[in-house]
Amino acid sequence: MLYLIFYNDIYEYSVPLQPTLSRRRRPVYNNAMKDQVICFTGFNERSQISQLASLVHYMNGTIRKDYSPNVTHVVANHCKGEKYKVSFVG
Repeated sequence: MLYLIFYNDIYEYSVPLQPTLSRRRRPVYNNAMKDQVICFTGFNERSQISQLASLVHYMNGTIRKDYSPNVTHVVANHCKGEKYKVSFVG
């Protein structure tokens, strides 16, 4: 027989205080891309961008349509295009 004993002190010690959780419109499965801003370039099919954007959102990342200094990663379908050149050259 299994007994579960729950002590408030143990719980407070084992679970660090987290900031209040905000309501999200989509699920977040992990925080691997937290504070990362992604910009896609060179993709012709909307379905490809949609699938990649969903993966980024599931990992708590952010998507931007246009390149800006806040963008941390550029995902390019090919090594051409204005966004790629600006991000690479600076």
